[in-house]
Amino acid sequence: MTSIELIIKAAETIALSTEVVDWCQKHFEKEPSVLLGINDEEAPTREDYPIIGIVDFKQVRSNFQPGLSWPLVIGLGVINPEIETINGVARYKGMIQAEQLRELVENALYQSDELPDLDSEGFPSEDIFHPLWVSYSFITFRTNKSSRQNTPARP
Repeated sequence: MTSIELIIKAAETIALSTEVVDWCQKHFEKEPSVLLGINDEEAPTREDYPIIGIVDFKQVRSNFQPGLSWPLVIGLGVINPEIETINGVARYKGMIQAEQLRELVENALYQSDELPDLDSEGFPSEDIFHPLWVSYSFITFRTNKSSRQNTPARP
């Protein structure tokens, strides 16, 4: 699998996930915008949210270690200015929704039979852009194939 094949398959897996789509329909009455990259100069508009974007990726291979890996960053954004108070705790609804969406996206990737094994680490953004809430997933896909088979031949 090439890097481009991998990120396209990951994006398609997210876009076609019934759990992700149904959740977005329930909470935002629309499907998410799934993007490969985000153009800061032509930033998404409010109408584009919720957004799930693969915002960074790379391929790692070596003659010294077996296998290939593809670290990538998925950014997830929702817009929701609401605050709800439950049991005396005021909670920003958008922050909770961004984290819920992040977990659904990670679950969709873990459940795919068409993607390599993966590790994930997710967290909300430290930056606050209220009413825009952002969470990130650091995903690393890994294969156990010999890296010698995936590096260019020596002359």
